[in-house]
Amino acid sequence: MDTFPGQIADGLSENTPVDNIFPFTISGNLAPTQQTGGNVFNSAAVTNAAINSGFSQGLNAAQIQANAAAKGGQFAPPGFTNVNTIQAPRYWEWNFEVQQAVGNNTSITVNYVGNHGFHETAIFDNQNAFCPASSCPSGFIGLPASAPDSSFSGVNQIQTLAVSNYNGLTVTAQHRFSHGLQIQANYTFSHALDEISNGGFNQFIAGNANSGRLGSFQNPISNTNIRQYNYGNADYDTRHYLSANYVYELPKFFPVSTLKGKVADGWSIQGITVLQSGQPYSIIDYTGAVGSIYFSVFDGITNPVVPLAPGCTAKNAVTGSVGAFGNGDAALKASCFTLPLLQPGDLNGAIPANDTFETNFTNGQRNIFRQSWQRRADISFVKLTQLSERYSLKYTFDIFNLTNTTSFDIPIDDVSQNQFYNNFPVEGQPLYNPPSGLGIVNKAIGSPRQIQMTLHLAF
Repeated sequence: MDTFPGQIADGLSENTPVDNIFPFTISGNLAPTQQTGGNVFNSAAVTNAAINSGFSQGLNAAQIQANAAAKGGQFAPPGFTNVNTIQAPRYWEWNFEVQQAVGNNTSITVNYVGNHGFHETAIFDNQNAFCPASSCPSGFIGLPASAPDSSFSGVNQIQTLAVSNYNGLTVTAQHRFSHGLQIQANYTFSHALDEISNGGFNQFIAGNANSGRLGSFQNPISNTNIRQYNYGNADYDTRHYLSANYVYELPKFFPVSTLKGKVADGWSIQGITVLQSGQPYSIIDYTGAVGSIYFSVFDGITNPVVPLAPGCTAKNAVTGSVGAFGNGDAALKASCFTLPLLQPGDLNGAIPANDTFETNFTNGQRNIFRQSWQRRADISFVKLTQLSERYSLKYTFDIFNLTNTTSFDIPIDDVSQNQFYNNFPVEGQPLYNPPSGLGIVNKAIGSPRQIQMTLHLAF
């Protein structure tokens, strides 16, 4: 099992009337000594009194709002967090391993590992979502045109019905220290799937618009079926992972006690090499609809997946090469994410009637794209000199990222229709052209080649 984080208690303790929030419009005096109309301190006091009194009497939101307004207060329907019967998350884990010796110093291990998690937490944050006809003339995935319950704004429902699955096969070959050589290589082929990769409360990948990644999904896309669009590759799914580490002691040619032995001998070469497939990500619409849909942000930070244009698949929507870092080459084919051309009047923030990518976005699945492979090789040259019985000198020459290989972050994954309105030069042009930057790789992962030398005196 796993324990629940404190956010559940936090959400419940912030419900009205335990924690009252007032939507003040500051248009009057702020100083508490100024007893004129619009004083926010007076307004807060009368509003709080109206809420507590009305709640104890069983009044509805409209009645409480009217009572607060009659005395100069301001009240609006509050948000609400609700928890039904919840269960502690549980996990089944299993593995099967076979080891085989090859000679006296070498062994091969094959290990299958699997696990299944259930009763994992999910927060449905679009229980009271709606999109008015003025903003969504063609509707939006079945949302009503007005709030289902006008007594509340946003409503969060915490449920323990998410699941996760992992299956992995690891092959390890190990050669124990013999004739100056020690080496170990590991290869893992695995697949991790889930609906939410962060326990339902915090993003697994924090949003960072500057890197192109706008964060991992935090809430279900569909309020009625969490598995319909969310279940897919986990945010941490690494399909292939290969690593190798080694130590090789160079042969000694001179007696240790001689000057030649102390200077020329005692060298070893050590290193590690890692090769792994890229992390999955989604193509999203960051602000195209979020300003028009009320009481819902669906996945917490970003708007949901945008579908591919007809004839495009997750595989052929990627060019196959991210190009040289910083040269502006696109890693995604813009033609696969074409949005309707902007029309006069679209700048008001409403979702255009012909924008099928806003109204039918749920054709796409979460995390169907992957960043490029990640590669890294580090090597060290080590010289150990025994000066005496008490003193030894160790010199290390380290090279990190030996080949100076650049590993790329995911490309900009936002096809937002409204994000770049302020800089948009001409109406009637597709938004995937600059300055939107869809598909542009603008950030590397890790560091360039670094070299360091250290000298240790042990006594």
